[in-house]
Amino acid sequence: MCVCRYNPTYWVRHVGISSPNHKLTRLLGLEIDRPQMRETTALGAAIAAGFAVGVWREFSELKGINRGDRTTFVPKSDDATRDKLFTNWEKAVERSKGWLDNDRVDDEE
Repeated sequence: MCVCRYNPTYWVRHVGISSPNHKLTRLLGLEIDRPQMRETTALGAAIAAGFAVGVWREFSELKGINRGDRTTFVPKSDDATRDKLFTNWEKAVERSKGWLDNDRVDDEE
């Protein structure tokens, strides 16, 4: 998922369980569409296993998987609040950079 302040996208299709969607909605000002089944890695493994043992033969048979029971998070913050949140997020990202010394090798002892 791309996070971009000037992205003209009006909604984001979210997969995975890593993000609190209501916070992303406030930050980005976009609707976020999230499926009920958020464990997409496990779902992908199950689908691959299903193909391996013959449960499915073609991808077209999967059209209905993870389509129902979706949740849509709708932004409720105004532009000024969103700009402040995004600016604070950018500051946090900048402050998190440079803390790791890539030249240093830790002893494994």
